[in-house]
Amino acid sequence: MTEEEFFHAWQSHFETNADPADLAISAGRLCTPPEPAFIFTAGYQAAIRATFTEIVSNQWLAYAASEDRSEDQRKPGVTIESDHLYGVKTWVAASKYVGELIVKVGSGEKSRFVKVSAHAPGVNITHKPAPRFLPKLSQGEAEFNGAEFAELQDLSLISGFADCESYYIYLALLASLSNYGSSANDDSAPPAFSQRANVILQTHKGSRHNLGKLDKAVQALLTSSEPDIVSLLSACGDDAKLFSMYSKGIQVRHGEPG
Repeated sequence: MTEEEFFHAWQSHFETNADPADLAISAGRLCTPPEPAFIFTAGYQAAIRATFTEIVSNQWLAYAASEDRSEDQRKPGVTIESDHLYGVKTWVAASKYVGELIVKVGSGEKSRFVKVSAHAPGVNITHKPAPRFLPKLSQGEAEFNGAEFAELQDLSLISGFADCESYYIYLALLASLSNYGSSANDDSAPPAFSQRANVILQTHKGSRHNLGKLDKAVQALLTSSEPDIVSLLSACGDDAKLFSMYSKGIQVRHGEPG
């Protein structure tokens, strides 16, 4: 499956009022066999909607927060001048298919968050060469040169974005794994790891309060010696590290002492 194919499949399953968990799960089930780039996208799209709740769109969204930190010839960060955006954000997910950008302007308590159409005058998105990590996900850079924007009003959930992102990516992963080997024309039992994934998914769907326990359950599943899961992760290559890269931070924030 290509990014374009996943984008259209995602749109065809999108429901305007869907709970973010349901959105992550339905999109995750499109990823069979599991494809890390699209599992990331499935969770990322749900996380943005869970964080910026005033946005209702069937377009792919990107949360543009990263700016250039180079020592030499640093690209200018994003600023607002005369009610228009100027500057550069250095990482845009799904850059070829993103429809709207949520742009962070400034830092700390004075940060502002605005919404910008990816196709508006004064917005130029360029696409980077395929990276080593998640190469099926187009990744780019956004330059703003007098772009108009809409200010976001509800910023109450932004501090929880890191948890949102990891949580919904895990849901999308578990949905993909639980769907693996299932077929309407096949009455055989799904692989053992698929059944375990479904149990974890059903246990943790709908609540981020036990994120530390969810992470431990996911990592235990992925590090099992079951040949099927070992083979599946091997096929993902280096992209498989997506499924463990959030674990350390989750355990720092939510792990049980001792």
